[in-house]
Amino acid sequence: MGKLQVFEVLLAGNQEVYKPGDVVQGEARIVVSEDKGDIRGIQIKCVGKSYTNWAESEGSGNNSRNVRYTTTYEYFRQEITVQGAGANNTTADRIKLTAGEHRFPFKFQIPNISLPPPFEASYGYVRYYVKINIDRPWKFDHHTQRLFSIFTVKDLNYEFNVLVPQRHQVEKTVCCLCCASGPIVLKGMIDKSGYAPGEYIFISLDLHNNSSRRIIDITAKLQQRGHFTAQRGGTGTTHTRQAVKTVAELKLAGCEAMGSVNYDRLQMLIPPIPPCAYENCPNIQVEYYVEIEGDVAGTPKDAEVKLPLVIGTIPAFQHTIKDPSQNPYVVQPIAGQPGAPPGGQPGFPPQGQQGYPPQGQQGYPPSGGVSGEEGLPPSPTYTAAVGGPQEVSGKKGTFGKIFYAPQYPYYDPDTLYASIGIPVGATASSAGGGQPPPTVMQPMSIQQPPQQT
Repeated sequence: MGKLQVFEVLLAGNQEVYKPGDVVQGEARIVVSEDKGDIRGIQIKCVGKSYTNWAESEGSGNNSRNVRYTTTYEYFRQEITVQGAGANNTTADRIKLTAGEHRFPFKFQIPNISLPPPFEASYGYVRYYVKINIDRPWKFDHHTQRLFSIFTVKDLNYEFNVLVPQRHQVEKTVCCLCCASGPIVLKGMIDKSGYAPGEYIFISLDLHNNSSRRIIDITAKLQQRGHFTAQRGGTGTTHTRQAVKTVAELKLAGCEAMGSVNYDRLQMLIPPIPPCAYENCPNIQVEYYVEIEGDVAGTPKDAEVKLPLVIGTIPAFQHTIKDPSQNPYVVQPIAGQPGAPPGGQPGFPPQGQQGYPPQGQQGYPPSGGVSGEEGLPPSPTYTAAVGGPQEVSGKKGTFGKIFYAPQYPYYDPDTLYASIGIPVGATASSAGGGQPPPTVMQPMSIQQPPQQT
């Protein structure tokens, strides 16, 4: 962009994860190769919002057109002008950035309210970010942003029936009524109803193929289903969309016609994914289920079972379960309209308030390690979402490319199960006298996003 050489948001301590009530502080850094004028002002804002958006086709033939459905809910928006005038000031004098480096400090306080976790999907997102804007009247503004994650607690130990296994059975007939062929019977089970990333889902299945067709293979998938709601502009008409994403998968051997196969306690590792904690997100909801499917040769009529489950941030075990009525993490509805902080809460830290983190202390959340109490889970680390960093598309005037992956709590499985004293065990199979172990398929290895400096 010519004169503009460096344009970035720096967060203190390179912090990636915050919790409600924390202070987000840092500085905006701008480097220009020569004097840059015709600027009305420089604004920095801190925003948390959920957003849904898609287009639908209406009409037919020459009357066909695309209609946009969009909904935005703001949880907070705090903005300061660090130099010059605000964007709405049409009479202010223009300012100039002299050649060289410029740094503008900022400090914002996240409202202490129940906020949903960050989420990225094709039909919408939940994002938290600090954005800097160079306001240039009658020209495209220059802007860039730094996204961060909000840590939302969902303690599975307070969930009802979280340790109850999920079971389901289906019978699928794939031949016509005149065939002397029996049904395919598929039974599926998972060992409990709630998990945290880093835990294993122990999957058991039993398939009896009484048909004349071969079962090519069996897949077990952890599916994430997003529900999205948006309104058509000017009409108030609401439409919905769903998107299903596979976040973990096991590929298993099938069986021949009139055969059977059994797998016991298959281990499916849960990658870093968002918890089911979107009660305060009116336009996005997220749910999970394990889908077990037998691929029947020569027909699209496959046998499948779906086993719903809950993803949280703190795992539950028999000796850690607690009274649901005492849950200190119950989501509190946001008072008033979306984006309005609780009455009396300042948009910025009060004068003289200490910055976060305090001098000499680490930022939140704490780094991974053991809990310090025998028999309790260790602390998680905060890890980039499965799939890794993705490019965030920006409006005209965005400086450079922005890559982002939400950060979610993730437990190292070896450390987790060792601290609890639970043996993981081995996978067993009765398929044809000993089939090869299942093939584990994950969308992308667990990784950290690139550091932004």
